[in-house]
Amino acid sequence: MMIVAPNAGECPGRALFRAAGREFDEPVDFLWRTHGGKVVGGWAYTGKTADTVQMHIAGERGWLSTEAIRTGFEYPFDVLGTKVIIAAIPGADNPVLKIAVGLGFTVFGRLEEVDLQLLKMSRAMCRWITRG
Repeated sequence: MMIVAPNAGECPGRALFRAAGREFDEPVDFLWRTHGGKVVGGWAYTGKTADTVQMHIAGERGWLSTEAIRTGFEYPFDVLGTKVIIAAIPGADNPVLKIAVGLGFTVFGRLEEVDLQLLKMSRAMCRWITRG
């Protein structure tokens, strides 16, 4: 089951990301998946502009079902009206980078000073959403 909390304060989505070592001081939209009444993974969307949003992901191994992936991309593109999703992933050897590229993100830059990979996905690049 997927649950959405737009512009959320304290919620299970925030608790999930806090447990993963991530805090957000800015407005955040959370989307999380539950299994057996427990939060097992989720998405966070920050830094929304007219055309972009930054996507964050956290969860237990195996939480990313096809349904969760589709919902995770439908929300920014179809609900928020985003044209491009941006992701920033620390470390070139981070396994999350491999997951992001597997989902369809492309690396477009790197901040060498802080070892941060910059990725993007446009609506046209996204294979997870229905075109209509």
